[in-house]
Formats: sequence, structure tokens, C-alpha cells
Amino acid sequence: MGTVTLGFAASAGGFVGPSMRRTGFTASTWWYPLVVLAGMWVFMTGYMKLLTLLGVESLAYLDSYHEAKWPLWSAFVLVSVCPAFFEEIAFRGVIQSRLQTVMNARDAIIVQAAMFSVLHMAPLIFVSHFIMGLGFGILRHKTGSLWPAILAHMVWNAGVLMEELVL
Repeated sequence: MGTVTLGFAASAGGFVGPSMRRTGFTASTWWYPLVVLAGMWVFMTGYMKLLTLLGVESLAYLDSYHEAKWPLWSAFVLVSVCPAFFEEIAFRGVIQSRLQTVMNARDAIIVQAAMFSVLHMAPLIFVSHFIMGLGFGILRHKTGSLWPAILAHMVWNAGVLMEELVL
């Protein structure tokens, strides 16, 4: 996916480039990722409890890494860093930016969030990943940069792995 995403982003450089050059962290926006992560944590806690009550088993990412005898750091790179970077470039960098040329920002954020959740191909997590896509899309829109969304996405994915380590 990384190669395809980078190729797609390169062909849409006018859409991605400006949002990669800005950090998006200013005196008035530094706290946006914290609010998005806090909101996602509140929602996800309730949503995951609901799924557990319904008897849905949670997915364990680290089991396959342990079985293959891969080092723990590789799980963090492949589950936290790479998806955050490539998915943000694809969905918030290219797709959301291009959608905003044909629709308003709110609708572009909603459409890319729906596409992001469909990409994960699991009906039970459609709602949770739609909420994540909204949060990351709002970060991209409010800061004018992909970096706050990349950072928040990375922190979220790393938190999922850390929770597996603790439990």
C-alpha cells in the first residue's frame, strides 16, 4: 500500500505538498490533536465495551508478531508508524483535498471518513473507524497540515498496541 500511496500522492503533489510543508502546530492549534484523541478515546471505550457485551472478540495484533518471532519494535513500525503516514497522505492528503475542489469541506471530511472506514473491511469497526476518519479529517482541515493527523493517528495505533501489552 505504501508504494501505491506514494505514487498516488506524487501525482497529486499540488494537493499533498502544501499540507506536508506546514507543521500545523501553532500557538492556537497545538492542542487540537489532544482533543481529537481524547474524543476518540471516550467514544472507543464505550464502543468496544458494547462490542464485548455483544460477544465480539477483539483482534490481537501482537500475537502474529510473537509467533513469527519478530521484534516488538517491528510491530510498532508496521502497525503504528506506516499506516498513520500512508493512510493520512492518502485519505486526508489526496482524497480529502481533491474532494474539497468539488464539495464543501464538511462533506469532503464525511466522504473521506466513510472511505477510510470501508478500507478497513470489517463491518463491526465501520463506525469506530468512521469516527476516527472524521477526527483526522477535522485535524487536517483545521490545521491546514497533515502532520497533526499523522501524529494523532500514530499515537492512537501505538496506544492500541500498548493496551495489548498491558492486558
